[in-house]
Amino acid sequence: FRAAAALFHRGKRGEEALAQLRRDPAYIETLALMKKLEDEVSEVLEARSEKGWWLATRFQLNVEAIAGVAAQVEWEHDVGEEGDIVQVFAKVSGRNRRDLELRVLWETSAVESSGMSFLQAYVSLWQEFDLSYTWNTSITKYGIKLLLPQARDSNLLEECTSGPFRRRNSQIFEEHNYFVPEEGLFYHSQVSLNPNDPRCKQEPPAGYTRQDGTTRRNLIICQASSNIMVHAVSMKLPCRLPRFVLQRLIERSAKATVHRMLRSGLEALVGGHHNHRIEADRLGIYSALERVAAAGAKCEEKRGRKFRLGAETSMDGLPHPSIIRERAHSLVALEAAMDTEDAVAAVKPPGAQSFIGQALRPEWHVEQVIQSNAHEPPISAFDLSYVIAKGDHPQIADLSLHRCIEGSADQR
Repeated sequence: FRAAAALFHRGKRGEEALAQLRRDPAYIETLALMKKLEDEVSEVLEARSEKGWWLATRFQLNVEAIAGVAAQVEWEHDVGEEGDIVQVFAKVSGRNRRDLELRVLWETSAVESSGMSFLQAYVSLWQEFDLSYTWNTSITKYGIKLLLPQARDSNLLEECTSGPFRRRNSQIFEEHNYFVPEEGLFYHSQVSLNPNDPRCKQEPPAGYTRQDGTTRRNLIICQASSNIMVHAVSMKLPCRLPRFVLQRLIERSAKATVHRMLRSGLEALVGGHHNHRIEADRLGIYSALERVAAAGAKCEEKRGRKFRLGAETSMDGLPHPSIIRERAHSLVALEAAMDTEDAVAAVKPPGAQSFIGQALRPEWHVEQVIQSNAHEPPISAFDLSYVIAKGDHPQIADLSLHRCIEGSADQR
């Protein structure tokens, strides 16, 4: 948008500037990633309305045993009633009933008193790959190997694990991190690549079988004093298993894994293995997470409610997918609006060419836009530039395009 604004100020038509922006490879890649974010987060949250899910296990976090009585009291105060409850829902589908999906729902204290948020500590568990052994007992001596230099937003890695029946598996994962401070939201995904993918040319270690079919997704929504955590896993079972066998396996593994993650996360807050990595923040991951966590209180106030998971006995406590699809500054929604022809007539004079007037709703008129709530502008900087350029309303001429583009992140 900065590039398009510069072209506009140099005298080129706004339509050309915006068209050039939309053809830019970086813009196209960003738009694709934003669509991926919205689709995947919606899929995680829409599980509550699907049939076939059952409550596999429900257990209590033993915060007192891990961090002491004071931590337990603080946790209960921050999160709320039954804030230490973890629920695991399961669903089996597919032609041979071998496709297993899990949703692990729990809540944590925001834990800001130490100067570090629990969000930063929790995310460090999977971002500091060489320390995975501290909480993930399935990781073997080969551990997790980065196939490309580590980056803040995306990575390619090989993970070697030992599974049931002494199976040794190697999977290559494509990883993405998304930071959405305007909703106090962080989303992380790991998708294993098909062995035929060109990025899987490297042979697995001796004795390991290259596999795929595993997807992991972590969705964390920060609030004033607590976070809600949704851990989604999809995998292929080695064979069809009766439901009662799956139930027992989930009960045994889920409780142990969540407690190990909680212990490592809390230790990171007070000088554990991950603490110095968080403080060093070599890639800027933890400063970005700090901004997400800091936005939690404002986002909770804006929504007018506190999401709760432990107080529910179903997935009804999950937020609606609109939390990501209908946010005020969605690039995907703006792009869709630009392709809508029936809204153009709302602002452009007959015969004039508007290049983003489509973002206006058809029933809006420019006079209504001027009088709208300044805290939630229904139009973008480019809509304003259209009105200014045409000179239809000199009373808003002081709202220059440059000022809009150079404003805060929300204004942009």
